[in-house]
Amino acid sequence: MDDIEYIPIDEKLKEFSMHLHSHQRTIFSAGFGEGKSFFINKFKAQYQDLFLTLYPVNYQVQENQDIFQLIKRDLLFQLFLSGVLNQRSAPSKKLALTFFLSNPKNYISWILDSLEKIDYPNPIVNTILPGVISFFKKGKNQFDKYCQENNVEDIAIEDFFKKTEDFRIYENDVITQIITESIQSWKKKNPDKKVILFIEDMDRIDPGHLFRIMNVLSAHMDYSYKFGIQPDYDTLANNKFGLDNVVLILDYSNLISIFKHFYGEDTNFEGYLSKFSNKGIFQYSLEEEKKKYILKKIAEKCCFKPEDFIEGFSNDLLSYRSLRSLVSILDDIDSQYVHPKPLVVCNKKRFFPTQLLNLAVILKRLGKADSEIVEIILTACKKNNLFENYLLPYVYLDNEESDRTRFFLGETENHKYILYDFYNSNDNDFAYKKSYVIGTEPNVFSTKEKIAKKIVSMVAQ
Repeated sequence: MDDIEYIPIDEKLKEFSMHLHSHQRTIFSAGFGEGKSFFINKFKAQYQDLFLTLYPVNYQVQENQDIFQLIKRDLLFQLFLSGVLNQRSAPSKKLALTFFLSNPKNYISWILDSLEKIDYPNPIVNTILPGVISFFKKGKNQFDKYCQENNVEDIAIEDFFKKTEDFRIYENDVITQIITESIQSWKKKNPDKKVILFIEDMDRIDPGHLFRIMNVLSAHMDYSYKFGIQPDYDTLANNKFGLDNVVLILDYSNLISIFKHFYGEDTNFEGYLSKFSNKGIFQYSLEEEKKKYILKKIAEKCCFKPEDFIEGFSNDLLSYRSLRSLVSILDDIDSQYVHPKPLVVCNKKRFFPTQLLNLAVILKRLGKADSEIVEIILTACKKNNLFENYLLPYVYLDNEESDRTRFFLGETENHKYILYDFYNSNDNDFAYKKSYVIGTEPNVFSTKEKIAKKIVSMVAQ
């Protein structure tokens, strides 16, 4: 099981669900390593609506003007996978009419002059319909002949694919209509469910493709103005294809940087974004949860309490790494140092504790310098006396007096000298207790700083 699954995200899932209720087009923003894919997969599993997912990073080799065609093909494929469509689905005469009009081979001059007016969503078409209805009447015989020759009622979707491969067609073509009608039909059968389109890794694609996708997904907002018609704002809020939600998945800060670089520093980003979504975005971050989790895992590995060494793990040390990479830092730690051989002290074999060695390995893997690691160890020793039992045994590695049971490390407290006395415990570990003396200063045997440096030096780079 992936370690990220241990981080609770139930509240975030609820927040995102509520966000979608009021944001038909939105951005799901999260930085690298924040678990975007994990979150989206959990959301899909929990809410079980109809989810369609596109990966436009696969479009990188295509020309910008081809992007919308690829989106439609991917959507059709997603609808097939979801069982909404099957490969023998027959289009209606209405779709055939759209295809008929979108194929230049079928045009006659009087339809060609009016085609621009026809290529818009239904609310706009209804407004201009009286002006073109006579054209439909004049073209009826030709349209009927076309349907008869192509067996329209029976034709399969893959045949439409073949017919549309060799020429560029308008956005409101037969494929668009098939997608739209299929989604509408599914929603009638599933009135309590939504159709949500996720577009992954938008900030990893070519800027031209990125902004082309944003433009075509929000382009119908400008249709009314082309005809000098007061826009129907309820209609403008709707998405293409009848989708309930369109969600772009990216890092919002990256989007701003890409936009400024692509269009110039003085370009109004907020104005551009408002064409796609003007109600704000959904910011997702597991930074705090990730830090708590990884500190807990490190504490378990080193037998510490997280608060004993938290100063060594600042936000900038952890935030830019994915949780998966942080967890991998804990793998195979003891292969990065040579285990010190046990010593015979007070006639008994004693084993050196490895907790501080483990901590030193982790900190080195995170890029900490040796001097920084020494300071972290010394700070931890001041917070928790337990660390002294992890630290003090290493005093033996630089001294011949392996039978010595009392050490003075140059420390005082309340004008008293602090001595560390080894006591013979029942197990094979080293154990110490403090004693305090007044009088002549004892000979300094070593210092905690030197001992900590010795521990850190035992860890390979």
